[in-house]
Amino acid sequence: RSSSPLLRAVAETLLVRFPGVVEGHLYSGIAAIYDGDFMAVIRPLEQALAMDSSALGKTGVNCGGCEAFPWLVSAYAMADSGSAAERVARRWLKLQPHSWQAAQLLIGTLHTRGRSQEADSLLNATVPADAGYAILLAQRVGSALRVGDYSGAEAMIREDLRRATPWQLSEDYWWLAISLREQGRLTAALDTARQLRRFPDVNRR
Repeated sequence: RSSSPLLRAVAETLLVRFPGVVEGHLYSGIAAIYDGDFMAVIRPLEQALAMDSSALGKTGVNCGGCEAFPWLVSAYAMADSGSAAERVARRWLKLQPHSWQAAQLLIGTLHTRGRSQEADSLLNATVPADAGYAILLAQRVGSALRVGDYSGAEAMIREDLRRATPWQLSEDYWWLAISLREQGRLTAALDTARQLRRFPDVNRR
């Protein structure tokens, strides 16, 4: 959780002492990502997926394999292999077709690859029936930012600022700060980020 430089050593110790435990393989892969060694990620994370294959086929079960999928997608994406990232994301959704987390991962991957229309169609098809407005807003704002539609993203954010709860206000300011930062408007981004101090008791993601 703290991105400690010691993570790789701890993970390798887990692998040696408890080779049959998923976490050693999972955290070895995560440590390799932190070290920028993206191709070294594949073997341990695929091992974590193989070891947790039975849990992956079940809905609502926490598993190391479920944690491995987003990291594996990220590794491929950071290694500039968008097609491989998409294949892994689709693989997870095929294994857990009702997983909103898996759907979100594929939606983000499609947006990153410039296939926004396909991503939006998937969003409309997979969003949970009980999803609140905040979830949909976050998806749509995030999608707009990925394709560089800053004016569209800010229009949605500023509209929500007029009616949002304290929790949602903190989310709105967070998204707005990111949008401004991505545009190179760093002073405005910093001023917006300072607004988050108004919500000290709201948990951030």
